[in-house]
Amino acid sequence: EFAVFHFLDRGGRRARGGGSFEPVIRKKAAAALKRCGPPHQKGKRKAGEAMRIEDLLLDENQTVLGALKQLDTTGHKVLFIAPDRRLKAVVTDGDVRRHLLAGGSLHDSVSAMANYRPISVTSAERRRAKKVIEEHAISALPIVDSNGFIVDIEFASGFDIDISSKVCLPVVMMAGGLG
Repeated sequence: EFAVFHFLDRGGRRARGGGSFEPVIRKKAAAALKRCGPPHQKGKRKAGEAMRIEDLLLDENQTVLGALKQLDTTGHKVLFIAPDRRLKAVVTDGDVRRHLLAGGSLHDSVSAMANYRPISVTSAERRRAKKVIEEHAISALPIVDSNGFIVDIEFASGFDIDISSKVCLPVVMMAGGLG
């Protein structure tokens, strides 16, 4: 997050130079710090905020109903069981549907229906991702590092997930002179 500060004179107008504006800068910097808030938390995404990998991670002990709610919230057809972001299994909306049609309960654990042999590619094979998605007719493909940790997710739809880390540092730029 970047904040733009305008130097104001005592009347609240943009200043053209001269005077001490330190109190105004301190006030604006404090407001910028408050806006940053805590780091991203799973399930706490605000409207318009980019989706993150954590939004698609599911706990292995989650219920089928919880998985359905998370699938609905994300708007995607797939969730990943990845303790500490290490890929372990995948759960799709089709897995949920088949589980329920076979007589499974909404209160069962997702581990009863998860695919523990998920398809993935390593970061080095990333350029093959679209081809793998088409070959296996899947909607999303996890990109993992050499240790099996999810570093990104490639979607058939071209949807892009935010893999950046949020760093909130207020920036104060001071410039003087008239030219």
